[in-house]
Order: sequence, then structure tokens, then C-alpha cells
Amino acid sequence: FDLSNGTASSMFDEEQAAADEAESLHLSLDSSKETISEQKDKYEQIAEMLVVAGYFRARIARLKPFDKLLGGLAWCISSTATDLDIDLFFEEEMNLGLKIRLGENIVRALRGMKCPFPLQPHQIQGLDYGALFPVFQWLVAQVMAVRKDMGDAYKRFAAYQFSQHSAPMPEDVERDEKRASARPFFELLHNAYRPKRRYRRRELVGKGANARELHVQSVLLEYGRDVKTSVAEAKEQKKKQSSAAAASGPSRQMSEAEAERKAEAEARAEAEAEEKLVEAAFSGLRQISLVDEDAVAVEGKIDPEKEKAVAMEKKKKEAAVKSEVAKLVGMNRNEIEKASEVYQASAEAVQAAGANTAKGREETHKREISKLKKQKKLQEKRIAALEEASAVIFEAVEEARRELEEKRERTKRVEEEIEKIRALVSDDSSSDMTALMDLVALNEQLKAQEAEFKAHCKKQMEEWQEELKRLQENPFPPEERERLDRIETLFDTEKAKVDRLQSLRAAKSREVAALKRQIDEVPTRTELVQYERRFVELYEMVAAKLEETKGYYTKYNAVTDALEFTKRETSFMQTLQENFKPSFKNDNGREQFNKNMQAFLDGVKATEAKVDSKRGAEKSRREKLMEEYAQLAERQRKYFKAVKDFQEECNRNEELQNEARREA
Repeated sequence: FDLSNGTASSMFDEEQAAADEAESLHLSLDSSKETISEQKDKYEQIAEMLVVAGYFRARIARLKPFDKLLGGLAWCISSTATDLDIDLFFEEEMNLGLKIRLGENIVRALRGMKCPFPLQPHQIQGLDYGALFPVFQWLVAQVMAVRKDMGDAYKRFAAYQFSQHSAPMPEDVERDEKRASARPFFELLHNAYRPKRRYRRRELVGKGANARELHVQSVLLEYGRDVKTSVAEAKEQKKKQSSAAAASGPSRQMSEAEAERKAEAEARAEAEAEEKLVEAAFSGLRQISLVDEDAVAVEGKIDPEKEKAVAMEKKKKEAAVKSEVAKLVGMNRNEIEKASEVYQASAEAVQAAGANTAKGREETHKREISKLKKQKKLQEKRIAALEEASAVIFEAVEEARRELEEKRERTKRVEEEIEKIRALVSDDSSSDMTALMDLVALNEQLKAQEAEFKAHCKKQMEEWQEELKRLQENPFPPEERERLDRIETLFDTEKAKVDRLQSLRAAKSREVAALKRQIDEVPTRTELVQYERRFVELYEMVAAKLEETKGYYTKYNAVTDALEFTKRETSFMQTLQENFKPSFKNDNGREQFNKNMQAFLDGVKATEAKVDSKRGAEKSRREKLMEEYAQLAERQRKYFKAVKDFQEECNRNEELQNEARREA
């Protein structure tokens, strides 16, 4: 059996199938099998994505890949509901010009949609699947997102229409009732944990007790009272009174000395009372700060055994602060009342002694009375200021007490939660709880380290700022200035060199860009293949159009000839009908009629012979063209075979080169 013909035919069939597949994918005939397989996989993935998105025309097997992908691009862009003033109308059996125009419109639409993957018209026409695949992925994702948004919008609109025109569902009623019953608890939680605005004074200089003292002093200054100068003012006022009394005369030295002693005792008692009051306020605020610190410590690290002792100690401190402040304020009032009684007694004594004195002593006595009245008014103002200060202190104490109560309640809640957690925690998870507490302690330690590090950085920054200020204030020495000048000169020289080199580099860059443009102007192999394919398609289109036009011309000529012959026949028949009866009336007319008929018959035969000769010439011309077509088909077959052999030899050469490189 001879199997050579069968083997050759099977090989030819495989080659023809590969050529058909490459042509269907718009690939060159010399493409490798790997390239064809990869492009086919990309095409199948794109078709599957289009079907999943809803473009079911991609399932039609008789459609060309170009028509499927072009229609899929137009459909995806239209389905994204993007506002674009671009014509994306796609129809079946479009000619090449309309397809190219639609591809250009699709590229402009993708740019308007800000597609992250660039695409060119020739990539669509050449079916560059590597460039088309990410674009289809992005478009399908946009279509699915728009479809989901539209579905949600329609669903909300349908639910709204249903709620407007239908009775509420039992589930909705139950949900509304539950929501209404839970609203008070929600509002309670919302009001309990809403943010509270707290006004904070600017941070005072100092820490601890010093900051508290400055705070109290600033509060007293707001009411027009300076605590530190009260004693000095009292002493200065008493000195003025004693000097005025000494100027009144020696006759009143005993009464004036006694009044001076009483005034000094009164001022000293008043100053001591004020100092005790201020010291009590300071100590009370210090104790309040200690109470706050203890509360914070208890809140940060709860110890159930020490919490009760800490709470008792807080209560004792608060009671001590309140009693001490109230005692000192009461003591100050008692001292002021004693001073007022002494003043009244001295005034009565002066009035009794003044009855036996002269008129000048009465005036002096009046002046003393006016001074004492002024002093009384001053003391009353001081009492009012101290009462206001005590009210401020009491408010601070009450605020501290409220904060302490809140912290106690919070501590109690935290303890209850901890007890609940401890009750829920089993022996197996005790190790996890221990690890969690260790992590919390580590977190606190890290926070402390962070604060310490920030303070250290701040201190170091201040030191560096001082050093920088010192360096800015102190000029450089002459040697250092000379060295800096040399460095600046060298820097300018090097900078000039760098600028010159940059200008040279810019010139070279321009030359490189010009060369790149020249290189880009030379088409690559892929572009040449695409151009060849486009020219072939244009040639086929022009040839088809030319063939169609030739058919029209041939048909027109044939119809024209038929019309001419029909007209001749019609005119002959009319002439025959008109001259037949008159010609047969005599013998001469009959002979003339026969001669005319014979001449017409000879003309018809001549025309028939001419048409037959023309038909024979066209037939011989057709046979000659068929022979030329057979020769060209044979040459094409040989060309394809030579191209295939050349591709195989190229692949073999490439394999040999790879083996040689590996051996080397």
C-alpha cells in the first residue's frame, strides 16, 4: 500500500487548518503555534466575559472575531450609561470604512471614560488581544457595577412605591415597635456618652502645688484682691495712722498709743487670719489634687482590697478640707467683729475725752473717725472678697467631689464588669487573661516611655535651638570665613560645570529623541503585517467593488443592446404592417417588398455573425484568463509552501542557536 499521498494530504489539511485559524484570528501565516494558542485563549476569555456580562452575540459561531469584539466594545460602552457625544452604532455586515470609523469612535469614547488602559485604533483593527483583554476586563467591571447600582436604585424605588401604596408588612410593624421600645435606652446611652465640652485654662507655669497656688491667686485677682500685699498694706496704713496721731500733739499720747496698739493688734490678727485662710485654701486644693490622683490610680489599676481604704481616706480628706476652710473663714469673721468692737470702744473713749479738749482735738477726733470708717469699709470689702473666694473654693471642692463620685461610680462599674469577666473566665483561659493583663501593663509602660521620650526630644530640641541661636549670634572666625569662601568659590565652579554638562545632556537627549522618532517612523514587522493585511482587505474591497461595477456595465450594455434590437424589431414590424397591404396590390410592390425583406434578413444575419464573433473573442479571452489564474494559484501555493519551509528553517535555526548558546 502506498501511504505517501494520504500522509501528504493529511499534512496539507493540518497546514490548511492552521492557516485558517491564524487567518480567523488576524494573525500572520508565519506565527508560531504558541502565539496562535495564546491569542486563541485570550479571544475565548474575552468572548466568555462578554457572554457573562450579557452580550450573547458572542456565542454566534458564524460571526468573525473582529465583528464580535467590535460589537462587544460598542455594547459595553453603551451599557455603562456614560454621557458621551460619540456615535457608537453597530450593525451587521458593515463595510471596512464604517468599521474603522467605529473603532476610532470607540477609542475616543474610552479616553472620555478615562480608561486606565490605552488603546489605539490599529490595535482594534488588527485584533491585538494583549491590548484588548485588559480593556474588556475594565469595561465588563464597569458594566457590572452600573448594573448593580441601577438594580439597587430600582429596588429602592419599588420599595418606596410599595410603602406609599400598600399597607405595612407585619415584619415592618414588629421592627418599628422594637425600634420605638429601644429608642429611650439608645437616647440614654447617647446622652451618657456624648462628648462634653470642658473649658481649660492656659497651662500655668509650675507643677503640683505651685500650679494650684497660682490658680487660687489668679481667681482672687479676678475679684480685685491681692493676697500677698494685704499684710504690707495693713502695716503701711497703721504707720500712717501712727504718724498722723503723733502730729496731733503730746496731750493725746496715751490715748493714741493705746489706739495704735489696738490697731496694730487688729491688723496683725487680720493679716494672720488672711494668711491662715489662704494657707488653708492651698492645703485644701493640695488634698483635692491628692484625692484626684488617688482616684485616677484606683481607676487605672483596681485593687479590690485597697479600694475601701482609699475611699475612706478620700472622705476624711474632704471632710477635713471643708471643716478647716469653714473654721478659718469663721475665725476671720470673729477677728473682724472683735476689731469692730475695739473700734467702737475707742471711738466712745475718744468722744468722752474729747468733751474736755479744745476744738482742734475735736477735728482730729473727726479725722480719726473718718479714717476708722474708711478702714471699716476696707475690711468689709475684704470680707466680701474672702467670702467670694471661699465660695469659689467651695465650688471647686464640690466639683472635685462630683468628679470623685463619678470616678467612684465608674470604678464600681469597672469592678462589676471585671467580676463578671472573672466569673466568665474559666481556668483554661486564665493564662490568656494573665497575658492580657501583662499586655495592658506593657502598654502603660510604653505610654510612659513615649511621654519620657517626647520630653527628652523636646529638651534636646530646645538645646539645639539654643545652640543654633548661639551660632547665629556669634560670627565665624576669619580662618573659618576664609575656608567657607573657598568652599563657595569651589561650589560655584562645580555648579557651572554641572550646568554645562546638563546643557550637553539636554542636547544629547534631543538628539536621542530625534533618532527615536526616526526609528519609530520605520514600521516594525507586526505593523508591516497589519499594513499588509489592511492593504489586502482594501484591495479585496476595491476588487469586489470593481467586479460589481463591471457587472453593472455589462448588464447595462446587454440591456442597451436588447433595447436597440427590440426597437429595431418594433420599427420593422410597424413598417411591415403599414406597407404589407399596399405592397401586394400590384406586382412591382410585391417585388419591392420581397427585396426589402431580403435586405433586412441579410442585415440580421450580419449582426448575428458580428455578435457571434464578439462572443467567441470574449470566450477565448475568458479561457486565457482562466489559464493565467491557474498559473497564479500554482505560484501562490508554491509561495505558501516556501514561506512555511522558510519558517521551519528559521525555527530550526533558532533552536540550533539556542543549543549552541547552552553548549557555550
